[in-house]
Amino acid sequence: MQDRVEIQAMAHFTIQCLSYVRLPMAWADEHRVQQVLENLLENAIKYSPEGGVIELLVYPTDRSLAWEDNIIDTTEEQGASQISITVRDHGIGIPQWQQSMVFEPFLRLPQSASRQISGVGLGLYIARKLIEAMHGTITLKSSSGQGTSITLTLPIATAATSIATAQSTTDKVLL
Repeated sequence: MQDRVEIQAMAHFTIQCLSYVRLPMAWADEHRVQQVLENLLENAIKYSPEGGVIELLVYPTDRSLAWEDNIIDTTEEQGASQISITVRDHGIGIPQWQQSMVFEPFLRLPQSASRQISGVGLGLYIARKLIEAMHGTITLKSSSGQGTSITLTLPIATAATSIATAQSTTDKVLL
């Protein structure tokens, strides 16, 4: 993604990936997760100042975290049931009163006249629908002038969840 950013963006950004040491597999469609992450990273780039740092944090949800040297270390407590991926920027942020609207279709938040940012208002709506279809969640934390963090959670792949999900999503056909 860093290479893609450098080709497409007229400004320079740094993307840092901070990842848990032993990351479990998630039960998800890898292509749809990639689509969502690309959208979140593109949004972070659009709303960050030139030279900004954008962080991608990946970790099991049910553990306490300590960040060091771009690696997440966790305390060895109970096993995680979900994996979380957070895209965090240090850009313009979103005022509290507008945050409930960002996942609505075709809704664009007001922008200052000096900064016109392209889009039709479908990216976060589609991201939410895709993550929910994979039995996950997507949440937003932001404050004006302080940046935005969007976190998606996905269930961890286990034999039991894989079989149950496969059975519940299989089309039934009468022969």
